[in-house]
Amino acid sequence: MDAFHHNWIDGELVGAATGDTFDVMVGGGRGLVGRWPRANERDLRTALLASERGAARWSRLSRSERAAHLSRAIDTLFAERDEAIDLCASAVGLTGDEVEALFRPLDRALDEVLADRDPSLYPFQRTSGAQVFALDWSEMWLAPTRFAFRALLEGRAVVLVSDPRAPMVADHIGRALRDLPPGTVSVLHDDGRTLVRAAGTVADVGGLHLASTADACAELARRSEPEKAITIQSGFGAGVEVTQAPRLNIRPLKNQSAVLDDTDDPRVQAEDIVARAFSRVGALSGSAPGRVGRVLVPVRRFSRFTEELLSVLEHDGDARDPMLLTRRLALHEVERATALGHDEGATAIFTGFENSDLPFPLVFTNVEERMRLTQLARPSPVLCLMRVADEARGRALATAIDV
Repeated sequence: MDAFHHNWIDGELVGAATGDTFDVMVGGGRGLVGRWPRANERDLRTALLASERGAARWSRLSRSERAAHLSRAIDTLFAERDEAIDLCASAVGLTGDEVEALFRPLDRALDEVLADRDPSLYPFQRTSGAQVFALDWSEMWLAPTRFAFRALLEGRAVVLVSDPRAPMVADHIGRALRDLPPGTVSVLHDDGRTLVRAAGTVADVGGLHLASTADACAELARRSEPEKAITIQSGFGAGVEVTQAPRLNIRPLKNQSAVLDDTDDPRVQAEDIVARAFSRVGALSGSAPGRVGRVLVPVRRFSRFTEELLSVLEHDGDARDPMLLTRRLALHEVERATALGHDEGATAIFTGFENSDLPFPLVFTNVEERMRLTQLARPSPVLCLMRVADEARGRALATAIDV
């Protein structure tokens, strides 16, 4: 499929100011999904000027009128999902049914946004200027759409910056919102970090919101101007404000801990952990934000659980056949984890399947709290098994590690 896609600025489909494009390939290289424009800071400034005009009209509507517009947009989002789902499946290496399973929770989530049942979705009420949302492929539709719709409900203009690995997600969201006043919603594409870096320093941006790894977030924070406030949405200091606007809002993509209790069947627990750590849908083969990366197991259950985990993993189809995009992205992180684990004295008990050229899924045992291996921030197909005295100690440790 050789389709040319566009930016969406001021109610118009446009190419990049430079005319440049980039290709998105099937599964990272086996065929062409489509061609998208390579936008830069000039395109961003054009979108921001349009956002000023769009926000002026959009914010004059009552909250109930804005909710009605967004409700219709939700209907459009679901009515036009098939092409977007197929394109996304081709780009990231999932089946259409697998992507559909990730798309389906949107219906309830967006209803909750319009019902105002989760004010934490919009932590920047006092800022002015367009809100720029940089999408990450591993969040698919759910997180960026919830945050963007909440910003729109508050009367803000929104600029969506797509992830170059799955730009059709931003296209689909933007297309559903085209009935809003021109300029209220813009969609920009870029195959690098040009737009995100520009948005972090342009004064007309009211907020830059992104999900990324700890290292990438730290780099963006350093590049931001000193007067820009940083609001971290999780961990110590959550919600602390330095100045009112503009802001960099970060949703860290990181591993979480699972705490096993002393009563459940170890086999059932093992099946649950493998699904949460390595599935092609729930954990996107190890790359989903918030995937399980550490398992805290009471000592008396540790040996039995480990046996069951290895048995389940050996026969798990998702772990044996990770999605194509993950295979390419995970190699560096797995190599880093392997070196770190060996240096610190952890023991690798699963390093991939026989007759496979992939060194993952990777499972370590003998992992201790003091090890840097427990602090790996990038979701990847690596699982650390940790002994704890009991479930209570496990929950306390998880609270300390998962900040």
